[in-house]
Amino acid sequence: MRTKDRPVFLRRALDDVAAQTLLARDPSAVRVVIVNDGGDAERVRGLVAQHPLAPSVTVVDNASSRGRWTAANQGVDAVDSDYIVLHDDDDTWHPDFLSETVAFLDAPENAAYGGVATFNDEVRERAEGDGYVEVSREPFLREVHHIAFVELCRRNLFPPIAYLYRRSVHDAIGSYDASMTVLADWEFNLRTVRRFDIGMITKPLAYWHKRVEPADAADGASRNATAGGEWDYDENAVRLANRLLRDDLDGGGLGVGYLVNVLQLQHREAIERDTNVHLHIEQMFEHLRAGLDGVNQHVSANTERVLRDSGAVRRAWRRLLGRH
Repeated sequence: MRTKDRPVFLRRALDDVAAQTLLARDPSAVRVVIVNDGGDAERVRGLVAQHPLAPSVTVVDNASSRGRWTAANQGVDAVDSDYIVLHDDDDTWHPDFLSETVAFLDAPENAAYGGVATFNDEVRERAEGDGYVEVSREPFLREVHHIAFVELCRRNLFPPIAYLYRRSVHDAIGSYDASMTVLADWEFNLRTVRRFDIGMITKPLAYWHKRVEPADAADGASRNATAGGEWDYDENAVRLANRLLRDDLDGGGLGVGYLVNVLQLQHREAIERDTNVHLHIEQMFEHLRAGLDGVNQHVSANTERVLRDSGAVRRAWRRLLGRH
């Protein structure tokens, strides 16, 4: 659980873990590692000490921030467990998330799976008083019912909060790439599917929270981790694709790097086509509106002329009748 000077979120995250039905059956089933990445250590430890989960919590303090993915690796290294999940301080779960994902990986018939993801919702929230209130929520990628290698090469299919995986995955492929600012989870997932399958539970059991305040309105602690220019997804995605393709070429063949680059190129071309279609439709509507405005003006002018002419005809008719 990565955090830095966000006590409201951290308390909510601990409450979220405490509400898991898995703990009701076995209070010793979960260990929580909080990586305080350069925040107020005394404040974090004071909050943890007052929480019912305190006996199950380990706190790792960094004197200064070492970055999101170094913090993730520190959390993984600080506890010995069969399964791992990254629960960022601002995200939440359905109470059955751990029960269902652990049961999936525990099942003998699922031994080939390195991890399991669940459907998740994107929850938008805003600050209100001393906390945050939900503004809206939307299903995230409900069309994805299976984690296909090729589809994962095109885009990341789930956020960390929706993914429980075996510790043995780290033994096989290593740690998160701490040199990346964002998308290190996607890079890790791409390495994972080269060795393991990833299962999918088609129930919305995880909630990926985002603040709706503009980046310049939200304070630095509460803003979304991906907000601001430093978290440029497009740039990181391109750099990752470039690196993977170089790895392919250096290895004398084409593999994940080729797939990622081709599929991303197709994705960008599809977006451009959709954008061009949208612009074309907008232009058509503009021409239609302009034409309708012209018709309306013509009709109005003709109507006024007809009314004037009608008045003249009536006056002439009355004069004509008066003569007889």
